[in-house]
Amino acid sequence: MDGSNPTVFSSDKVPQAPEDPLFGLMAAYRKDESEKKVDLGIGAYRDNNAKPWVLPVVKKVAIERRRAPSLALEFPLNPAFRTLTNIDVG
Repeated sequence: MDGSNPTVFSSDKVPQAPEDPLFGLMAAYRKDESEKKVDLGIGAYRDNNAKPWVLPVVKKVAIERRRAPSLALEFPLNPAFRTLTNIDVG
């Protein structure tokens, strides 16, 4: 690299970031020959007929939720984000 392009950096200046684990998950999915495999990558899950597929655990929680409507559907707020929610933007 001759340094003539200031927007291009060599790996000795900027080290390569670690691979995103999702890419490894996607590669493993593509390699797996099982007919029962499930792609759990980002996105909506669909069956072989392009119909929405609801994870069994999601169905189970939906049933439990109907039995106990007081169950919270959200995760508790991360304390690190509390300052963001208390900022006065006025």
